[in-house]
Amino acid sequence: MKKTLSLIALSTLLGGCYSSPESVNSTARFASPEVNKSPFHLSLSLSTDTLNVIPLNTTEYVTDDSHLRAAAELSLGNGFELGWAAGGEGKYSLKYQFYGKSREEASSGDVSHAVSISYVSGDDSGVEAGNYIGGTAYNNAHWEFDKNAIDVALISGYRLTPELLLYGSVFYQDGDIGH
Repeated sequence: MKKTLSLIALSTLLGGCYSSPESVNSTARFASPEVNKSPFHLSLSLSTDTLNVIPLNTTEYVTDDSHLRAAAELSLGNGFELGWAAGGEGKYSLKYQFYGKSREEASSGDVSHAVSISYVSGDDSGVEAGNYIGGTAYNNAHWEFDKNAIDVALISGYRLTPELLLYGSVFYQDGDIGH
């Protein structure tokens, strides 16, 4: 908590000199609560992780970030599953389904719950423009950072039909951003 408050205070102080770089957490949450019952069942997926932040103040720029995301999940049996994802941020996870039927046995009306713990890492870099005189920028600042975090999630789902699962999660992510 002290590190977070220190980072906010430092960002506010530096914000007076330059606009500060930002670290946006990925909001991609494609982990279902259901795990395959049989061990060594591999699931692969390809998706996009897109973020569009439109500020209320129209003088600020719009954040637009999109990454192609590849993921793999390997069931281990007994409700456990290993996960990996890349694209924007890298993620290694271990999931445990503690309630409900497995993916193969699930039917309409079933409820399932799982908990997941993940290691998330990423990096970013860029150039923030400083001040302008006419059309020429000066005092440009080059920045780069590494992000490492632990992500803990509770995932819950309700199977509407044998083919359709409605699910969501609450999560907590804590980590460090460094140079």
